[in-house]
Amino acid sequence: MAADFLSYVLKGEARDAVIDGTIIGYLIAYPRDDDYFIENIAVDPLTAGKGIGKVLMSVVEKSAIEAKKSCIRLYTNIRMWENFSFYAALGYLKTHEIKEAGFHRIYFEKDCIEA
Repeated sequence: MAADFLSYVLKGEARDAVIDGTIIGYLIAYPRDDDYFIENIAVDPLTAGKGIGKVLMSVVEKSAIEAKKSCIRLYTNIRMWENFSFYAALGYLKTHEIKEAGFHRIYFEKDCIEA
């Protein structure tokens, strides 16, 4: 991955989850023309299953509604199948699969009205 995380932070597109001064999760998301796009989400495996990812997602969903976007979109690599049920449980629907930038990606979407 060749993401420029500093640029996301400087633009206010990064959110983090911190416990006792330690970052245990983060999310990169930003508004686009017609949607709010989640670029990346990660939670420290030692804290996985404790609701950190869900809290991060809810913060972005609130931001998308405030920005008056029609929906929230994201993708995950097909190899990260563990994510599919997480997104589905939050109300995201699979929209399509595509091979792009050398990856096999699964796209998900959620209407902001449902967020």
